[in-house]
Amino acid sequence: MHIDIISGKGGVGKSAVAAALARLHARRGDRVLAIAMVPGGGLGSHLGLRELTFDPQLGVDGVRALELDKAAALEQYVHIYSPIPLVAEVGRMVRIFDVLAEAAPGVREIVTIGKVAYEAWEGPWDRIVVDAVPTGQLASQLQAPDTIAELIPTGRVREQAARIRSELTENSSVTLVTLAEELPVTETLEGFDELEGLPPTRTPIIANRLVGPPPPATDDSSAAAAKALAFHADIATGQAHWLAELPDGPRLPYLFGTDDPLLVSEFLGTVLADHR
Repeated sequence: MHIDIISGKGGVGKSAVAAALARLHARRGDRVLAIAMVPGGGLGSHLGLRELTFDPQLGVDGVRALELDKAAALEQYVHIYSPIPLVAEVGRMVRIFDVLAEAAPGVREIVTIGKVAYEAWEGPWDRIVVDAVPTGQLASQLQAPDTIAELIPTGRVREQAARIRSELTENSSVTLVTLAEELPVTETLEGFDELEGLPPTRTPIIANRLVGPPPPATDDSSAAAAKALAFHADIATGQAHWLAELPDGPRLPYLFGTDDPLLVSEFLGTVLADHR
């Protein structure tokens, strides 16, 4: 069993990449669960689902997918990891939890990353693909087991935090997705360095939505066509500059004229097949 954690700055296409990887492994015969950590993202649409819930739903290629819900995840976490009976109604528990999370670092994060670990331990999955929080929030999520272990010296919660860390260390990898533009590349490289020393293995950074060099303008090209080709060339030159700042890794093309999420995830999966 392996956990693929996919992250990136907002708007770089990490949900599409996560869905593409989930579909790729499902087509190879794996039993795959895709998890959206942030509600309302694009993971479901890239798997042929109108919306995701806390319970896994069947998407294309046999991929099951769910979306983390704070209240449901908290209720499940308390049931599994705490010896205290869940006697309060969930809404009140969540309000108390929110207050605690503001005061104690790692509390909110351990519930969400704990759900991923629980599915790894108890589910029938060969692979879990996580459409994770943005890069700037990822390190604190991956540090949560260590943070909780420092806060709670003994007991079942600390033991489970240690087990979660072991799962992240032995069976997980994290992949960052970026665009070949100044701000995404800068933040991605900073995030990649920040992940060094944290439990999951870092895999090569994926550069998304790349354009190739345009064809040359001809003598009979219209002024509008020549202008469009020059604009295309400027984009390609700028992307080449920022690609040079990245380490070697998968390169995904910009899909001109394709706005169907299912087609996007299917095509990206075929490109990524050479890298996974």
